[in-house]
Amino acid sequence: MKTRLSLGEFRSYLSGRRLSKISYLSEDQPFQSGPCRFSLSFSTVAVSEQPNLVVLKRKDGDMLWFSHVRSVEVDEDSSVLGTVFRVLCDFPEAAAKKRPYILIAS
Repeated sequence: MKTRLSLGEFRSYLSGRRLSKISYLSEDQPFQSGPCRFSLSFSTVAVSEQPNLVVLKRKDGDMLWFSHVRSVEVDEDSSVLGTVFRVLCDFPEAAAKKRPYILIAS
């Protein structure tokens, strides 16, 4: 079942779960094209409402963050790999004003 959550609701959702890995795979992104493919895994998710950020952190200190986050869709049923998070970002100054980023959590 897909559920759209505000950042505050997403933070509450995460606090009630133990996630061992959050993955960002370039081939899962709807906008990805070209020969460059990569897979990144993280151990922690941090959420900030001011500014609207979702930050993925690794134990070695590396981070990947998404800014201008409008909401997060959570789908616990669509993948055998884990829970799918669609981080929905707004970019008012960009040509593609709204962009989803797909994460897989397990």
